[in-house]
Amino acid sequence: MARGGYRKPSEPAPASPPGSMSRRTDGGPAKPVQPMTGMPYGENADFNEMQSAAPQGATSGPAVNPMPMQAGGAPPNPLMSQSARPMEPVTDGSRIGPGQTPADSYVGAVGEDMRMIKEYLPDLEVPLMWEGTPKTYRMLVAYIRNL
Repeated sequence: MARGGYRKPSEPAPASPPGSMSRRTDGGPAKPVQPMTGMPYGENADFNEMQSAAPQGATSGPAVNPMPMQAGGAPPNPLMSQSARPMEPVTDGSRIGPGQTPADSYVGAVGEDMRMIKEYLPDLEVPLMWEGTPKTYRMLVAYIRNL
């Protein structure tokens, strides 16, 4: 009987790097079917059948919550819960539909900043009297003055 040569793996996987970066390429032990709770009568069996049809590989570590809660924070609202802001349009913050657009909020923030900057306009105009003040600075002060 001939030995050696290529042996096709039963569950092929990509090649693993050598050394400390190596990992299993045979798929490892399969995870057990985890029953789902809270489903209507009869649908849990369908879900279990789907899970057993395509067994998943074992995880490399403990399960990690993808959305960890911050200390003292409230849990997130369920997807289909009532709105916390019923008077605000769904399209608020988008470029289309009723509600405030991103440009509106930008203009509001810039307007507040410009009012604050105008208070310092007399101090900003002092360098205009100096020789060698850059043209771009002169243009900036003119822009602020004309707002």
